[in-house]
Amino acid sequence: MIFNQSVSSDSRLSYQDSALLLVLFFSQGLPMGLAWLGLPPWLRQQGYSVETIGWLGIALLPWAVKFLWSAYIESRCIRYGNGRVLALIQLAASLSFLALAFISGSHATLLIMAVLLANVVCATQDIATDRYAIKKQGTEQSAQVSTLRFVGFTLGMLAGGPVFLILIEPLSWTFFHGICALWMFGIAWLSWRVVTTDVALLSISTRAKVSLRQFLAHQPNRWKVLGVALLFKGATGLSNNMIQTSWVDSGYSLDQVAQLSTLNLVLLGMIGAPIGHYLIRKIRVSASKLILFGGIFQALVIALLGLSIDSENEWKLFGLSLMVILPAALAILDGMVSLTCLSLFMNWSKGAQPGTDFTIFLSAESLGTIAFSIFAGSLAGLLGYSSHFLLSSVLVFCAVFYIFNVVKSIGNGINEA
Repeated sequence: MIFNQSVSSDSRLSYQDSALLLVLFFSQGLPMGLAWLGLPPWLRQQGYSVETIGWLGIALLPWAVKFLWSAYIESRCIRYGNGRVLALIQLAASLSFLALAFISGSHATLLIMAVLLANVVCATQDIATDRYAIKKQGTEQSAQVSTLRFVGFTLGMLAGGPVFLILIEPLSWTFFHGICALWMFGIAWLSWRVVTTDVALLSISTRAKVSLRQFLAHQPNRWKVLGVALLFKGATGLSNNMIQTSWVDSGYSLDQVAQLSTLNLVLLGMIGAPIGHYLIRKIRVSASKLILFGGIFQALVIALLGLSIDSENEWKLFGLSLMVILPAALAILDGMVSLTCLSLFMNWSKGAQPGTDFTIFLSAESLGTIAFSIFAGSLAGLLGYSSHFLLSSVLVFCAVFYIFNVVKSIGNGINEA
């Protein structure tokens, strides 16, 4: 099936729907930003060991395994309506941030558990949010919804990271998290008020049985599309952690590493993803071509990293080190390719259980990223940075051509002829 991507006045999401999705994705990114960008440097400043801080990585776990309870959450959406479910989950998120407000930095274990709880709640909310998004807008605006996801989630991560670090001293720990709790409560009220008549919109059949087994039974080419989900973040998984550690080994301070990491997050979500959306909606580039050429350029940038890593002090462009420029370019390309793949996953998640199906794709993405990251550490330790990036480039080339062939053969994509 080929989806018509023509842009008409009645084919776009309403401003109300777009605004609601944006703030929901923002809310979901907030606890992730706190765990990944905000708390590590703050806890280090409080004198905690890097081993203790490393446990914050557990916050990624619910995002990787949320498919285990996705069917249950979606069945509640079908029975009670997305608005009620979203409101209830946002109330739970509000309570989790209220708990954080009363946990001081002297209780690291309780703090990590509370952050984990907040991420469990918001990962669960993502299931209901995605069901609402897909069923509300159909599949024609998948690129638009994916852009809202990237922009909203990125802004949420920035609020939980750099904004937290800026405001924590003038506002205090309790006041900052109290504001977050109040924000979550406000979005709960908004979800209840805005998404009030969604049962008829969202329920293809109130008797439809939602389960993981349904995905395997009714998803065409299920193993191929799961392969795409596992592989499309290969460039990110193989490069990101090693880029950060190479910065440290090249003499960058931890503050500089944090600043560069934040910059690349902004470039991915606020620049790369909107560029991908523009190419799909305005220029009408096909999904398969955007993935192919975007992936090839990703592989080339990673290869250049491998060539420049040993001559970082000499090889500069416009006075800047390529160890800064190349990761920035990689982040923009990652945003473009990821936007395209997430849009395809939305198109492949139509039917009675879109929230569950789309969650399976996102969980596969997280598991693939984790696997690539673990492999990258072993590879870099064995070969060194330069050889690691060069070999990673070859692996990314192979993954890109696999994904291109799957998307081209299945069709059911964006602007595919």
